[in-house]
Amino acid sequence: MRSALCPWVVGALALSILLSRSVGTAGIVEDFDGGWADRSYAGVSTYNHAGVGIWVSNDALVSRVNARSGEGVRFDDGTTSPYLEFQGLDGNGIDGGVGTVSFWYRHWDGDGSTVSFALEYSIGGGSWIEAGTGTVTTETAYQKFASVLNLTDNDIRLRIVGTVNNERLLLDDVEVTSMGPTMGFLHTASMRAEPDGTISIPVQLSLLDDTNQEPNESLILILSGATGAGIERATHVLTITDDDATGAPGAGELTIMTANTTSGNTQDYEGPGDRIFQALDPDVVAIQEFNVPDAGGRRAWVDRVFGTGFHYMVEPGEENIPCGVVSRYPITASGQWEDPQVGDRDFAWATIDIPGAIDLHVISVHLHGSGGTASRDIEAGIIMTAVGGQFPASDYIALCGDFNTTLRTEAAVQTFKAVFSDQHVPVDRHGDSDTNEPRNKPYDWVMPNGPLEELHQAITVGGLEFPDGLVFDSRLWSPPPAPALAGDSGAAHMQHMAVIKSYLLPLTTTMGTPVSWFESYGITSEFDNAELLDLDGDGLAAWQEYVAGTDPTVAASVFEIVTVEGENSVSVTCSKQPIRHYETRPFGGWHTFVDDFGPETSGGSAPGGWRLYRVGVSPP
Repeated sequence: MRSALCPWVVGALALSILLSRSVGTAGIVEDFDGGWADRSYAGVSTYNHAGVGIWVSNDALVSRVNARSGEGVRFDDGTTSPYLEFQGLDGNGIDGGVGTVSFWYRHWDGDGSTVSFALEYSIGGGSWIEAGTGTVTTETAYQKFASVLNLTDNDIRLRIVGTVNNERLLLDDVEVTSMGPTMGFLHTASMRAEPDGTISIPVQLSLLDDTNQEPNESLILILSGATGAGIERATHVLTITDDDATGAPGAGELTIMTANTTSGNTQDYEGPGDRIFQALDPDVVAIQEFNVPDAGGRRAWVDRVFGTGFHYMVEPGEENIPCGVVSRYPITASGQWEDPQVGDRDFAWATIDIPGAIDLHVISVHLHGSGGTASRDIEAGIIMTAVGGQFPASDYIALCGDFNTTLRTEAAVQTFKAVFSDQHVPVDRHGDSDTNEPRNKPYDWVMPNGPLEELHQAITVGGLEFPDGLVFDSRLWSPPPAPALAGDSGAAHMQHMAVIKSYLLPLTTTMGTPVSWFESYGITSEFDNAELLDLDGDGLAAWQEYVAGTDPTVAASVFEIVTVEGENSVSVTCSKQPIRHYETRPFGGWHTFVDDFGPETSGGSAPGGWRLYRVGVSPP
């Protein structure tokens, strides 16, 4: 008879499984920017911020004075408990649960007194329950208050309450996030017969298979506390990939990342590197040392780590540590340029059909490390010649990779800067721009050409904003963005840190209509559908109104032929709009086309005395 407690090992095994999650949450954000009619201490007043929610003030002043941004709320009335209450979108409370509540606060005038407040919640009209408290004495420095509620109820109301008389509290930038999907063990306990090496413990998830495009969602399971047995591979990450196809356009952000984050003894993308990709969720990645352990090869690895909707390429040939590209958007062409300085990789390139009218070309390179600065500069010259001969300068081009450079002023970098920009230098949370694993050299780069550089914007990761891009070192986060673990960037034989930048694309619809044009007429979503609709009933679809330069919301605004007149010659006059191209010369406020029956205008007389005219107009 073997041990009844844990029969498949010698001794006892205490098994604990810790679950953590990385899922998207919907957010309700209020920065008091909408304008509150009652800016006085006058008892209870209500403000309905359309699309955000209903707020109620009891002797709290809504003011633009000394707020972090927009409008702030000040408690300063001498009553016992002034408050600001949030009642959800319809005034009947928040449905679907509340995840977190946060806001910024400071003392109003710094008179030396201590200001105190409490965050409270009420469910279904019940009593108010305290969720957290805060105090402040400083006048100038804002502090952030944050409370994790994780309430799964409906009809939840929230309020911030002053807890002593004569409050002098200024608060702003309130954010409420709804509850995300939940998870947990299906049962609190279970019993199994002696297993043959494995045992299954079911976990129940509320994740939905919806149609929303979203990042992959992850669970982290950790084994710990073994007695009488060792634990191998203590961490397991279950990634739920998004199965919804990428549509155009989205929010306009394009994130480009370079990564040589292989680890272990065989220069493969293992668990640490995989989790870093999932934590940063880039749109496009230039990969170096593109080796994977999956039995299904790179296709299986991309499906597992990024999602089945992602595309990839790897340089042709059988090099030991090849370069490649992974993309959320379709790769329409790809190839390589030979690197004569090394024998185990070349320069990989991919053309990507990103949202909008302009393609993105990504070059993934791994320059010669041991060859020194002269060897890397030779490689840079080869790359620059190839770029100039293959890609239009007006397209978006990103040169990315492991440059193995020891200084940011190295000769190869100067060669690249004839086309590519080093204006924005990414840094980590401590301001360090070095990217190799010991963190003492600038090895890894994302360099955009001029047109792409113009679209640069700050990137936000883990709630923090990095104006010039991010060097991601998981060891500097506590905790890092899920599913990354704190030690991932320091895993055994980890090559380098990942580097990521963000760009804001000028988006267009499928038919080529700029999203900004729709937004100028108050149309803010479903652009691909809207462009096919006749929004004002004048017979023209919205995309045709854009081409003609007319207003898609006003039926009287149409492109029309105004007059056709003449005998020996015929003039055709049509309505004219600014910055549009017509087939003949403009005249005054109208555009007139004169047909003199000659070969330059019509090709001769038509039989029967009839003539047909087609007036063409095209957008800028």
